[in-house]
Formats: sequence, structure tokens, C-alpha cells
Amino acid sequence: DVIGIGGGETWDDVIEAVKNEYHVVTGGGRTVSAVGGWLQGGGLSFSSRQYGIGVDQVVDFTVVLPNGTITTADRCTNPDLFWALRGGGGGTFGAVTHAHYKLHETTPIVKVEYWLLIGQISESDLEYVIKASEQWLDFWIEKSPTLDSRWCGGYFNM
Repeated sequence: DVIGIGGGETWDDVIEAVKNEYHVVTGGGRTVSAVGGWLQGGGLSFSSRQYGIGVDQVVDFTVVLPNGTITTADRCTNPDLFWALRGGGGGTFGAVTHAHYKLHETTPIVKVEYWLLIGQISESDLEYVIKASEQWLDFWIEKSPTLDSRWCGGYFNM
């Protein structure tokens, strides 16, 4: 199964479209463009260990080339362009306006999220933030050896 994704759609749009069909789509953050820089830069996802990175999921691209020509790139048609768009070059080779993306059947998973967004915090709040982070790390260190490594993934930004 595949889903067609337009250039202006976010992962939130895609997830909403497939959620009642019981499919998994390996995507980025919910507000990120589904066929733009995230995908063409590789596309790391929480489910990458199970299904591969984002570019592994693309079946074809519709691309506007620098000369204005609209073309398709897949394994058989323009395979060099298909390879290049999946190789981290992003918009170097053209503007992607559409992509067909693989869907996967759902499997039971548990999602645990820990968000720590720090802007300007007071010194009194800093102690709370540090304690919460330590508790999260303690939990993760204790539980991670028992998790199936195919389903263990995440993001950490500083």
C-alpha cells in the first residue's frame, strides 16, 4: 500500500489520512512538510529501526526541474534523479511537488514521550527541570534493555 503526498502537506495531514485505515507511515514531526527537507535529507523517524529511514519509503517523486520541466523519478524512470533525491541533496535537483510513500500494517507499540522545552527559566525552576530529566533518564536506563531494539527510537536536540 502507498499514499500520495503533496508538497504542501504536513505529516499531521498524512497521519490524519491513514489513521482509520490502521496503517503506519514513517514520518517526521507532525508540523513538518512531508516531502520537503526532512524527507530529502534522509528522514529519521521513531520507526526507522523497524522500517528504514524516510527515503527508503519513497516509491516515486514528481519533480519540477530547474528548467521548468515536470517529471517523475522512480527506480525505472529517471533512476539517477530518484537516487539523487533520496541521497541528501534536497532541493538541489528540483522542487518535489508530490511523492508516493509506502504504508505499513500496524503493530502494537507503546509510545512514551518526554518533552523538555527550555527557554528562559528561573533558577528556582531549574532545579525542577534537572530533577525531572534525571527521573526520565533513570526510567529509560532501567527499561531500555527489555525493549525490542526495532521499536526503540527517538530524538534528542540541544
